[in-house]
Amino acid sequence: MQIPRFELLLLDSYNYFATSQFNLAVIIANTALEIFIELYLKLILSKKYEGKQLKIQGKGLQNKVRKYFFHNRKHEELYNSNLLYRNFDYARECRRKAVHHNKELERIDSLNTIKFILDFIEHL
Repeated sequence: MQIPRFELLLLDSYNYFATSQFNLAVIIANTALEIFIELYLKLILSKKYEGKQLKIQGKGLQNKVRKYFFHNRKHEELYNSNLLYRNFDYARECRRKAVHHNKELERIDSLNTIKFILDFIEHL
């Protein structure tokens, strides 16, 4: 049995964390999350729409997660009422800081991001 790519990436994120490369740990963990969500959606939706050509489209991961996992509820509502979503948003925000704002993340931000992503995956 082959190990799923997202699991290998999560292991890589731990390796980056262990060597104090916190930004890379966050980026790799978020990449693992993106791959997992795409695989999960394809699996679930292919069962629901058996025999039809599926294209999972959307503006971004945040929109797909709200649509398919949280019944299209608004960001603010979810953020204030759902810990799993709030932690998901935290992980994505850490990624944005590392990638788009070139901010050096702290150890705790990196560790929390990896943990929150694992929690999200395990919840499903």
